[in-house]
Amino acid sequence: MLILQSLSTNGTEDSFVMSPVSLHLALALTYLGARGRTADQMATGLKLHSNQSSLRTGFRHLFSSLKSSGSMNLQVANRMYIQNSFNVLEDFRKLARKSFGSDTQEVNFANNYEKARKTINRWVKKKTGQKITQIIGPGVLNEMTRLVLVNAVYFSAEWLQPFNTENTKVGKFHVSRNKEVDVPMMHMKAFLGYKHVVSSGVRILELPYQDDAASMFILLPDDLEGIKNLESGENFATVTSNFTDVQSQEINLTLPKFRVETSLDLKGNLMQLGMKDMFQKDSADFSGITGSRDLYVSHVLQKAFVEVTELGTEAGASSAVQLVCIEAESRTSAVEISMYMTKWAEECSKKWRGYVEVGGGQKGDGIKNKQK
Repeated sequence: MLILQSLSTNGTEDSFVMSPVSLHLALALTYLGARGRTADQMATGLKLHSNQSSLRTGFRHLFSSLKSSGSMNLQVANRMYIQNSFNVLEDFRKLARKSFGSDTQEVNFANNYEKARKTINRWVKKKTGQKITQIIGPGVLNEMTRLVLVNAVYFSAEWLQPFNTENTKVGKFHVSRNKEVDVPMMHMKAFLGYKHVVSSGVRILELPYQDDAASMFILLPDDLEGIKNLESGENFATVTSNFTDVQSQEINLTLPKFRVETSLDLKGNLMQLGMKDMFQKDSADFSGITGSRDLYVSHVLQKAFVEVTELGTEAGASSAVQLVCIEAESRTSAVEISMYMTKWAEECSKKWRGYVEVGGGQKGDGIKNKQK
């Protein structure tokens, strides 16, 4: 919910869709390889359990519960794309496979990142019912890309009570108090789950899918601008806690027929939530992935869509986290410099009386080691 709050504060009136589940699965997999302050920031920003053992168990149960039921089709998949010959710890591979069902595929980012990009996009397209064709656009990957963690979610289900297509007519839909658009409006008269949460100023309506495997919950604010009140995480939690309390009532329902698709670059939003170190070369710590601090996150992307028609709902999302190798620079380590200076001092002492002092304090002070 925090990421939704961050997105909504951008001030846009345009419709957008995102999948918190898809994003959290991709970032939680990344978090398994985070250490130190990087891990602390991610745990706080994502509201993750700081105990990684408990977290792994929780996500393993979540992942196993996200599956098809009856006529409802729900598919969730995770995959790691790794630069061939790049060292990813076997422990991390095992955790990813056991907790997230993630498999791995080696690609050649270093010599052909465009081919790797197309490979990733093809996999996402396959896992999202052919609907998301490009999670990673041109210019995102480069020769320093070493790892891309990708998640894909796909959902489709038919209404328990479908709308009659003959009743669908173009009507006015209020985007805000000052903006309305013409859209196809579906109509139905049926007994549906309903509750008015007066304290939150919102009405809840439940639209069940076939086999009662799942439901869509529609929130209708009492005020046209009332949706902003739901941006409060506390208020949203209050509203969702009422989902189980809806009561069957005869409703005259008018619902837009729509399709919304959104592409998001979430780096700025995640940094607003305090996750800064993961994006910084000098402070990122993903040593749980490779055994050393040689990676940082360059992009966190998501593409999502939802389509609601007279027959049902189709939705999908894909999230991708790109980790890039910190570029090696031409630099000499403090140890090498110290050895050289000691040798130089020894040679000079044969000809000159005196001494050489390296650094201004304890050993290693004054010279920074920034090896790859």
